[in-house]
Amino acid sequence: MVKKKVAKKKGKKEENVKSESENLGKEVGTIVNYFDHVEVAVVQMIGKMKKGDKVRIYGLNTGTDFEMTIENMQINHKDIDSAKKGDDVGLKVDKKVKRNDKIYLI
Repeated sequence: MVKKKVAKKKGKKEENVKSESENLGKEVGTIVNYFDHVEVAVVQMIGKMKKGDKVRIYGLNTGTDFEMTIENMQINHKDIDSAKKGDDVGLKVDKKVKRNDKIYLI
């Protein structure tokens, strides 16, 4: 009996993920921690973000998906108006988020 090698087909799931992430906006950060009692997320920045920006917080595997306007950001418990790449920012969020959720500018 001869075994045939079967090429795996690319699933549509991969294509949907790619096309969906393209529509989310520009990724600016990743959630690294969340404090439920004060509704604050710690965000590791990979881009720029400032007060007044409209963002979308999306988690591919967590089910998180909502939009909000940035009203309050802090670094080391001090209010800031903008954050840049490399900053770890405390961000007041409207809903519960989970680690590895992404933040996109829209």
